[in-house]
Amino acid sequence: MKIKEFISYIFAEKENFSLENRLFLSSIIIGFLTSIVGSIMNFVLATSLTASIIPLILTTALGFLYYFVRFKKIMNPLILPIIIFAMHGVSIIWIFNGGIDGSNNITMIVILILALIVVPDKNKFYVLSLHLVLLSAVYFLQLLRPDLIIGFVSEQERWIDSFITIIYCSVFIYLIIKFLHKNYLLEKNRAEESEKRYRALVET
Repeated sequence: MKIKEFISYIFAEKENFSLENRLFLSSIIIGFLTSIVGSIMNFVLATSLTASIIPLILTTALGFLYYFVRFKKIMNPLILPIIIFAMHGVSIIWIFNGGIDGSNNITMIVILILALIVVPDKNKFYVLSLHLVLLSAVYFLQLLRPDLIIGFVSEQERWIDSFITIIYCSVFIYLIIKFLHKNYLLEKNRAEESEKRYRALVET
């Protein structure tokens, strides 16, 4: 199987999924990969064993989730729970991985962007509220009880963690925008073709 065909199969490009569901499936795959990267990075930097284990748990959960979404096509009941799980997971990792700084905050922003795209309108407010509550909780914990935050051994390790985080989060955002643009054009072309066929039918 060629690489392009394999990628197309993994992302279910030929399956009849809606735009939101295709984005959700894509975010599962990319989240799976970034969780593995985060776990390895935390293990190498040795900030905390917990900070290495939680991404692995998230990776396992995303693996099972991918199976149900991709092959069983069970999607809508799973969207909100995995988003809540991911937001809580990132918040816990912050506590065991040096707290919040400018770059690793982007991880939660990326999850928030994906969540606001894929969840139904009635749940968007609750997702935003959860994001703000968790973010505020960790920020205040970092301010009022810094002794509870497990820091890095050295500033060099903090720099490495920050640098890698900003890179893969930027790639993640790029892939989201590229995916949305690609599917927007696809849906636009389909709508134009449908309109042309309708006009031809009316004229006939």
